[in-house]
Amino acid sequence: VKKYLNKFGKINFMYILKINEILNNEDNTKIYEIIEEVEKNNECYELKSLSVNGNDLKALGYKGKDIGIKLNALLELVIEDSELNDKLKLIEMLNDMPI
Repeated sequence: VKKYLNKFGKINFMYILKINEILNNEDNTKIYEIIEEVEKNNECYELKSLSVNGNDLKALGYKGKDIGIKLNALLELVIEDSELNDKLKLIEMLNDMPI
């Protein structure tokens, strides 16, 4: 669910779910509950919620496109495991990533 929230944004994803309900007579109650839980727990699913940002990566010596590539890679990891969204953990993981 967090991957879809990231890909489409919350509002668009909610519209997609509503359209799916109408067209396919689907019950998306469980998905709505998951979205509510993600928001209640402040789980990260977009770059602006990531514990590191471009300035942090610049300070570590990253430049240009590499900043975006690394931030998106970290975001993917955090979407899979929200406990990784800690600045020190992410910087450590960044240092372990291939160039």
